[in-house]
Order: sequence, then C-alpha cells, then structure tokens
Amino acid sequence: MSLARQCLWAVRAAIGWVVWLGMAQAWAQVTPTSHFQMEVGVGTESQTSPLFQFAPDSTIIYPDGADRLDGTHVRTALQGSIEWMSPDGFMVSLAGNALLKRSPGSPGFDQTLLSVQPAVHFPVGSSSVGVGLSAQTLDVAGQHFQTSQGLQLDWTLTDGKQLWGVVLEGSVQKHPSDTSDLDSEVSSVAFLSQTANPLPGIDGLDFTLSAGRERNVHGYGDLSNRSAMFSVMLHWTWLGASWTAGHSWRHAVFDAGFSSEDRPREDRTRMLDLSAQWPLSPDRSIRVEFNQTLNASNARLYENTYHQVSVILQQTF
Repeated sequence: MSLARQCLWAVRAAIGWVVWLGMAQAWAQVTPTSHFQMEVGVGTESQTSPLFQFAPDSTIIYPDGADRLDGTHVRTALQGSIEWMSPDGFMVSLAGNALLKRSPGSPGFDQTLLSVQPAVHFPVGSSSVGVGLSAQTLDVAGQHFQTSQGLQLDWTLTDGKQLWGVVLEGSVQKHPSDTSDLDSEVSSVAFLSQTANPLPGIDGLDFTLSAGRERNVHGYGDLSNRSAMFSVMLHWTWLGASWTAGHSWRHAVFDAGFSSEDRPREDRTRMLDLSAQWPLSPDRSIRVEFNQTLNASNARLYENTYHQVSVILQQTF
C-alpha cells in the first residue's frame, strides 16, 4: 500500500469516528431535517465511439467489448439527505444517491450506482468548514466496474447573495481483477462561486474552476493525467419553467501515450447542458434535458461526440 493511500486511510478512520460521534450527539439533542427526491425518466442518446465517462470531470475510458451507444434508455434515481443542526451551528449530515439506468439497445452501457456521504460542518466566523467521507460503487453492463472511497474538505462563505467555496478531494478507485489496470488515486481542488440575481432576468450565475491529478497505481503513464476544468451555469425563469444552461471546458494531459513512440495523449472536452423544469404540483415536476459532449483527442480512438435528450418526472418528499 502506498504512503498516500496509508495516510488517506488513517485520516478517513479518524474522521469517521468524529462523524459518527457527532451524529450520535446530534441525534440525541436535535430534531433532524430531511429531503428525499425520486426521478423516473426516459430518453434517447447516441455517441460516435464506444467510450465511457461516468462523471463530467472523470477520465474518458475505452471499455473492452463495448458497443457504440445508440438508442433509448430508462432510468430511476433516488437521492436523499438528512441533517442535524445544533444551536451553535455545528451540523452533521448523511447523504445518499442511487441510480439505475438501462439501455435496451446498448446493454454494454447499463449502469447501477450507489453512493453515501457522511459529513460534519463547523462554523468558523461567518464561514463554514466541512469534512466528509464518500463511498461509491458502480456497475456497468451488469458487472461490477469500480469502487471508490474518498475524503473531502470544504470551506464556504456567503453574504446572503453570493457564495464562495473551496473543495479539496482525494479518493482511491479500485476495479475487479480483470480491469485492475485502471486502479488509481485521484486528487482535486475546486473553486466555486454562486451569485443570486446577478442581472435582470437572471436568477443565478455559477462558476466552477477545478484542477485534478489522477495517478495510476501501477505506474501506467497512459492512464495517469493532469486536468483542468471550467464551468459556467445560468439559471432563469421563463414560460412558467425554471431553466438552466451550462457550458464546461475540460483539458486533460496524460503522462504518456500508448507506446514509447506515441505522443502523450491529450483530450479537450466541451460539454453543453440545457434543461427546463415545469411544476405539476408543489412536490412534483417534469424536466426536459439536452446534453452534448464533444471530445477532441490527439489519440483518434478517443474522438467522440455524445448527445442525449431525456424527459424526467421528479417527486420530492
């Protein structure tokens, strides 16, 4: 086990005790608040090559034996959180997420995801400092693909109209024996800003700038990279709907190419997201989404164009 992984495990264990002790104390003294949300959706998606990316800021990989994604999909998602807030501002939270996605025409891209995130937050003057753990398991095409365990530190400051934040994350990603070459250690830092009503007709404006390092634990340079990502998102209300438009740019440079004769792989990715959500009742709504991802790479294998259109029914509890 590497020194970085040993340190991560030690810190996670210590923080785990703090989280659970804090939760026990908060449970006994404070009435918790909770929020749960369920989504059921159907959509159509396509891409020009059999690539896989399970998060916007994750590395694009080429799974062996996967077919090109093309056709309809159905998905169900459940998200929930519960929080305990003490009178002095100390907060303990537990969040979870479950996703089930099936693509009948492209079963190689079926996904099942489960994650849980306990965290504690402390007031520091007018700001807040948080420490949290994360655990996630991901299945692809009916087979286990990845398990991720991580640690997150964050700082936030708000004046009621604008929020600023810094998030530090570190995680260890492990895969089954037949894909263990993908095992990696990932670290990142993100700076974010959220502004309410920045301009007439605009309800919100969000910026995120992040940088990350993914290191393959086996030392494979073509599976290790440094990346930077910038995202901007607008929120507004029009025609009775809440609209969101976002655009992201990501640049990843790998330590090496596929062979000693190849240049190091370099990916440039652009992501466009547009959604409109109409309320059907106080706790139910319907959302229409369009997503596009364009990946340009000096390795032709990773050239890809992805499109998705989906309709999602959302229920809150």
